[in-house]
Amino acid sequence: MRGVLPPSTPRIAIVIAFLALLVAPPFVSSFLLALLTQAVIYAVLAMSLDIILGYTGLASLGHAAYLGLGAYSVGILATRHGAGFWVTLAVGILLATVVAAIFGLVALRATGVYFLMITLALGMVVWGLAHRWVSMTQGDNGISSVPRPDLGLPWSFTQGISFYYLAAAGFLIALLLLQTIVRSPFGHTLVGIRESESRMRALGYHVWLHKYIGFVIAGGVGGFAGVLWAYYNGFVSPADLELRHDRVRARGYRGGLETVDERRASHGQEGDRLGPDDAGAGRDRGARVGVGSKGADQGRLPRADDGRRRPDRQGHGQRPDDVAGRER
Repeated sequence: MRGVLPPSTPRIAIVIAFLALLVAPPFVSSFLLALLTQAVIYAVLAMSLDIILGYTGLASLGHAAYLGLGAYSVGILATRHGAGFWVTLAVGILLATVVAAIFGLVALRATGVYFLMITLALGMVVWGLAHRWVSMTQGDNGISSVPRPDLGLPWSFTQGISFYYLAAAGFLIALLLLQTIVRSPFGHTLVGIRESESRMRALGYHVWLHKYIGFVIAGGVGGFAGVLWAYYNGFVSPADLELRHDRVRARGYRGGLETVDERRASHGQEGDRLGPDDAGAGRDRGARVGVGSKGADQGRLPRADDGRRRPDRQGHGQRPDDVAGRER
């Protein structure tokens, strides 16, 4: 089927989907409209996680903290100080970016499961602050009555449809920004680091710095998702910082990791067609060609499957047992 469809099919499908999302809201029920609004906000958070999980290969369990930081920035500033949308937006993104920069200095000292546990611990630190700092966050009661944003435009965002279009615009801006990043030389370097840190280090790249910058960018975009979430929900609580990232990771796996750039996803279809003899070559050019959604569970996380793949290379696609039998 892939050979029949023209190469432009993925892009056409994306354009059709965007047009449907723009045209459909006036004709759907309020429930479905609320569902669509939540979907585009979570899509922003999922894309931010894809930068470190899909492109850099760093599985983080504390990513929901950045959504919570952005949301609490809105809740505190809008309800207590009457801050407008642009102020809360700037503070929310800045706070999430600064916290990600601090967390990155700690977490990126470790790799593999240790990195996983450190990000989980750091995320729980933020959750603990939201839970215990009652004078600032209202604890378990949360911050309610967060007003809808006022952008000084002729129409109000108190209506569900108008706010949906605001969230959709935020999603589109985040998508264009992240696509620009992953299509840049910096984005290609992240993919190369995911595939082989030692190779990129040997080529003269500062591996840690690239991972750190990607980590910080992901945190800032996660904070942007939190700002949208607080304005949509009208309520912020410690529940927004809990293991909500599991849902986001599930969305990432369903949509395919490393699909912020749909061109990489389409290139990944070539990898699906590679035979066993080409497996090594396909991984060798991983810095230039991404893995499609079918490969979401392979090549993204730390190289736990290296021990199985190396015998395959030596045996030119044969199973390790076959290679061992031949050597005997």
